[in-house]
Amino acid sequence: MVSFNLQIHPSIRPNEIPKNISKHFETTTVLEAILSIVADYPQLEALLLVDRDIKPGIMIFSGKTELTSMGLLDQELDDDISVRVVPILHGGST
Repeated sequence: MVSFNLQIHPSIRPNEIPKNISKHFETTTVLEAILSIVADYPQLEALLLVDRDIKPGIMIFSGKTELTSMGLLDQELDDDISVRVVPILHGGST
């Protein structure tokens, strides 16, 4: 089982949504985990997704790696992971 933690940058997070959202999965990819979390918080869908994919202008980081540009959103996870969602235009530090 993998633990997936999603941190959402304050510039795109509605106040009623927690800054950190964690969920456990038997098997998943980063994109599948994000889609599952968005299903629990529909307000995030318009902010993060278009046609079940990450919107242009949204970066997904794990550590110092931007996962979208590296083609890593569909990689099967085998360990706990924490990712940060940051818009390209975010106005400063996370």
